[in-house]
Parts: sequence; structure tokens; C-alpha cells
Amino acid sequence: MLLGLIETAGKNVLATDPDCLSALSAMSGQVIAFEIQQLEKTLYLRPVEDGIEIELDSDIKANVTFSAKPDVFLRLAKDGLENAEYAPGELEISGDALLGQKFAKTLSNIDIDWEELLSQHIGDVSARLVNKELQVIFNWASKLNTQAQDELTEFLLNRTELLAKPDDVNAFLTEVDILESQTERFAAKLSKFADNL
Repeated sequence: MLLGLIETAGKNVLATDPDCLSALSAMSGQVIAFEIQQLEKTLYLRPVEDGIEIELDSDIKANVTFSAKPDVFLRLAKDGLENAEYAPGELEISGDALLGQKFAKTLSNIDIDWEELLSQHIGDVSARLVNKELQVIFNWASKLNTQAQDELTEFLLNRTELLAKPDDVNAFLTEVDILESQTERFAAKLSKFADNL
């Protein structure tokens, strides 16, 4: 029942983005599986013309399977497949990787018309006002977040010197590379000298 409610809600949201529905419709008949490690659950998603059908069991083998822990899937949901940060081995993709990439890209490109969704419940005028206020709040929060990041970077780099400056790190790494190269040459000469004894 819960999956049915999620599926219906998802279809209502996706109905506001015709481009996304068109892309999902092109994948109709495919099965995308999400193996949630630790919980030992698998969700099977089937793109259809009006959205995505969700199942806990599938009699059809998945075309592509994503396997990861719940926190990795949360990062993927938040940042998208291309931008999410995860260590090698944290996310496994088996099967048709191209389909998986296309599906993930389609979901990350969803352009939801929140005003349209709100208007269905509270009317056009109220939805417009709410959407306008939310936009102001989101812009303010984004500006505040950027400012906080800049100030934290400034504090860590210049005031506390807990972080090294990028130019200093690059110079150090260059010196390490030079030292490694010199060490290898010295070891080769030493080996040659030892052979001649």
C-alpha cells in the first residue's frame, strides 16, 4: 500500500514535467533494480508512459542493477549520479550501464512545476504567492550557504592555517615528484655501481 501511495505521488509530480515523462516512456519495458545493502531489500522500478511503477518483487530480470548502502543512495538522490561523492566500491552497477546512466540522468533533470502542484490544492493565486515566498527563502538560503563556505575557507586557510593553500600543496607535490625521480635515478646508479664491484 505504501509503495502504491509513493508511486501515485511520483506520477503526480512527474506529470508536471512532459520532457521527463517522454524520456521515461522511451525506457518503457525496462526494469531498473536498486539493491539496498544492509537492509537486504531490492526495489524494482519500471518506467512507463505516465511515470514509474515500483515493485518489491519482479518476475523479470532487471536490465540494470544499482547496489549500495542506504546512505550512498541518499547521496545519489541528492546530488545525482554524476555529482554524488562516493568511494570506489561503494556503488556497484551491473547490467546495462548505459540504461542506468540514462535513467539516473532523466531523474536528475526533473523540472517540477511546484506552483502547478500547489495550485491543485490551494488555488492559483495562493500557489503563486507561496511559490514566490519560497523562491525568496531558497535564494536567501543559497546566498547564506555560499557566504558561510567562503568564510569557513578564509578562516581555515588564513587565520588558523589548518588548511594548506592550493599553491603550496601543488608546489609540495611537485617537489615530492622530483625527489622520487631523483631517488629512482640514484637507486639505479647505486645498483649499477654494486654490479661493477
